[in-house]
Amino acid sequence: MDNDKYRVFKYGDVTHDTDRGEMRADEDTVVTDAVVIRTQDVFAESGLRQYANAIRAHLAASDYTRAHILELIAFRPRHMARELFEILDANTLQARELEEIASYFDACAEEAEDRRNRQEAKIPD
Repeated sequence: MDNDKYRVFKYGDVTHDTDRGEMRADEDTVVTDAVVIRTQDVFAESGLRQYANAIRAHLAASDYTRAHILELIAFRPRHMARELFEILDANTLQARELEEIASYFDACAEEAEDRRNRQEAKIPD
């Protein structure tokens, strides 16, 4: 299998020359642990949905942790409760960000399903 078929860069690492219609990036900014799943891939929908579901399973477990933190807050002195609220706030922000990521992968799965329904899906090459 050709592991060099796709090169992935973060958008901010790419220089855009709109006059020439070119994009450039230094080879040392390649994201080496990125995986490419194309929505035209016949297997993409299930993989993308599973990834979104894995994120949501983590969030469901985190909901239990948040509920436990709230229980702890009720029985702690004020200064300790404040620290627990800070942890809770950080967890809530992270949960929102993770839900956005899960929603992104759901949208990609929908696109893959639409392509499959239009018979545009194919075996990966």
